[in-house]
Amino acid sequence: MVVIVVLIVIVLLFMVYPRFSKESDISDEERTVHILRVYDSAFTLMQSDLGYFPETNEGMVAIYKNVNNDMNWKGPYLGALIEPKDIWGRVIVYRFPGKCKNNSDSKNYELYSFGKNGIDECLGGDDIAVTKSK
Repeated sequence: MVVIVVLIVIVLLFMVYPRFSKESDISDEERTVHILRVYDSAFTLMQSDLGYFPETNEGMVAIYKNVNNDMNWKGPYLGALIEPKDIWGRVIVYRFPGKCKNNSDSKNYELYSFGKNGIDECLGGDDIAVTKSK
């Protein structure tokens, strides 16, 4: 009798586990999108003050420091200096101008995470992205 109960519990766990596992992945992706949107908002505010997005080499630092000594800079655009990482602990990519699919012109920036697999698929695969036009 105990063996049957244990087997039923094990079967139920195998049926339910994939559902919880998938929800966990979605939750991590949603959290990463939220992180990207926070940085996207900061870049949008900065662009409205300066009239341009920072270059790739200035990138995330430009949110916190006036790297070009621009008189129109009104930052810092985020309250605390935090290392820009996704939910998996990997650095968030900022690129201007963009270089990935449909973003290789000088009007778009790329802000993205490599996603769960940790592989830079240049906005493909499971990369999670926010892009913005000038």
